[in-house]
Amino acid sequence: MYRRSFVAGLAATLVALQALPAQAVTVKPGVVLDGCAPEVFHAIAVAGRLWRAYGAQLVVTSGRDGTHCRPCPGGQAESLHYRGYAVDLRRWGVDAPRLVQELRTQLGRGYQVILEPTHLHVEYEATNV
Repeated sequence: MYRRSFVAGLAATLVALQALPAQAVTVKPGVVLDGCAPEVFHAIAVAGRLWRAYGAQLVVTSGRDGTHCRPCPGGQAESLHYRGYAVDLRRWGVDAPRLVQELRTQLGRGYQVILEPTHLHVEYEATNV
């Protein structure tokens, strides 16, 4: 049952990403999204629609690349970026606090959206579901 809903969710995410205009989402050079979980791509698709609604372009600034906390707060061994369950999104030119709230609402359970000084950090952790 879970497998079927996961596959259906993945299919819906791919459709959502394909429906976004090519210019709606930009991936910063050097960002590694290969190996990211389908939930991360779902978050990117949802964020792309929100940024577009605000007349802004979404820029993904980090995926499985970069240097992230080691060890992380809360006793987590390492950043979810390295496991493919986190992404950073540029917050320039948007009402970031408002987008955080909207993104949290639209993504729902399992996702955390954290407002950082230069970006929004979005992560998915199945244990949060």
